[in-house]
Amino acid sequence: MSSISGTFSDLVANLAPRLSEKLLGGNGQAPGVQRFSTEELPSLAVTGAPPDAAAGAGPSARTLSRIKSPDGYFVSGLWDCTAGTLEITFDFDELVHILEGEVTVRADGAEQRLLPGSVAFFPNGLVTTWEIPRYLRKMYVHRYPRHNLAWRAARRLIRVVR
Repeated sequence: MSSISGTFSDLVANLAPRLSEKLLGGNGQAPGVQRFSTEELPSLAVTGAPPDAAAGAGPSARTLSRIKSPDGYFVSGLWDCTAGTLEITFDFDELVHILEGEVTVRADGAEQRLLPGSVAFFPNGLVTTWEIPRYLRKMYVHRYPRHNLAWRAARRLIRVVR
């Protein structure tokens, strides 16, 4: 009995990685499935980015796009920012999940305070003011509007030039 279980264990140990590669496309993910960790973008607070007052400038923000649909109209990733005030006009729909820090968002005469765990939606065209009292980190999902061919070509050209 022990030789059978030993042989079976060897078979499973040898076969599992190859089967996983075949079924999951060699990258540990099922075909078509994209994923990322919220730890992939090291915190500006941890990486020693200068505070706004010391830097003598406005807030410092970074974006790490991690997931993108084949047509480019759906994008998700991580965004973080040091303390300060930002004027943001959305040219896409955005869904956010606050991971760390806090922000007060003002738009259309209303005010919303977002804390860790908060989820919020910002529609395309919305003009906002973000007051960030301390470091802010969020996960975002963008849905870009479908535009005419000339607009899409210009957008692609800008991405290539960057």
